[in-house]
Amino acid sequence: MLDRAAQFPRGPGVRAVRALAELAHPLADSPLESVSRLRLLQLGIDVEPQYPVPAEDGGTLRLDFRFNGLEIFGECDGRVKYLDEDLRGGRTADEIAFAEKLRHDWICGTTGMRGVRWGAPQAATARRLEARLRAFHVPVPGTATLAHGRDIAEFLNRLPR
Repeated sequence: MLDRAAQFPRGPGVRAVRALAELAHPLADSPLESVSRLRLLQLGIDVEPQYPVPAEDGGTLRLDFRFNGLEIFGECDGRVKYLDEDLRGGRTADEIAFAEKLRHDWICGTTGMRGVRWGAPQAATARRLEARLRAFHVPVPGTATLAHGRDIAEFLNRLPR
């Protein structure tokens, strides 16, 4: 995307394409994770996607987001995770929900972090996600992070809230 955008340095929408290409993260597991990360950065919350945590069985769990500088992690899941038969792998929605509860408790108990969960309706706008985070006492700066540079922050601040 960056190479293509370089061919049209002043074309309409090229700044947005460059910003989104810079912000794209290869470890995102779903479109909801990508949108959530965009919203978090838009709100001024720097995150580390797919943050590794030791699992109870000796393996590794991956958190959708670790909020940098805070002892907080974020998990975003859509309804499809619980309702789509193909994704459930033979398990019931109840079994998946219970396994998620145990996973959440393990992460909180072993890392000392607290977790916040949200779905697509909350990530649909920055205002909705901000309201959700503030309800969980997450400090929200409210203006885009500068972690990716001033141009990216300006792009993020111009997005609809």
